[in-house]
Amino acid sequence: MGPTESTKKITCKDGECKVTEYFEPMRKYSRTGFDGKLVKCPHCEATHRVYHLRDKTMTCSTCNTSSDKYQWMIEREVIYSSY
Repeated sequence: MGPTESTKKITCKDGECKVTEYFEPMRKYSRTGFDGKLVKCPHCEATHRVYHLRDKTMTCSTCNTSSDKYQWMIEREVIYSSY
């Protein structure tokens, strides 16, 4: 089985569904922007907001494991649509 391509969290309420979280693998040109972005730990899948991606490795504050930043998933812009 290969690496995870993306993860989505879809919430439905009263027959209306929305994509609330959408993560994709960290890439060389990933940016956080002014407000930061959520990143997901590859070990425990906890999410954390980061404001820069300068470091080569990232440490999860939940499980205290360090891993290469390209193993982490980064939040992608959510495009809302109904299903």
